[in-house]
Amino acid sequence: MQKIEELISTAETRVAEFSLAANQAGEWHYHSAVVEYCYCLDGVIAVEQQGKQSLALKPGEKVEIVVGNVHRVCNVEAQPCRYLIIQGVGTYDFLQVEEP
Repeated sequence: MQKIEELISTAETRVAEFSLAANQAGEWHYHSAVVEYCYCLDGVIAVEQQGKQSLALKPGEKVEIVVGNVHRVCNVEAQPCRYLIIQGVGTYDFLQVEEP
């Protein structure tokens, strides 16, 4: 089960902590106006980006996802994981797409 706890939400910035159950994946999506930074807190997550090789992140590691890049985050282990998403500066949106 995916759990989201919004920590900061303003007109131009969003910070949220996500939890994913074992082997769970988020939805494919992109953002039209914000850069997204994904920081692994616990477990191992895979950040999949359309047209790029999947990137595995361990606690303390991060990746920048540029505006318009179709992506999703996956838990690749048998235990829950947690990660932090920081989005901004710009208007937040979540534009879901079919699996690429």
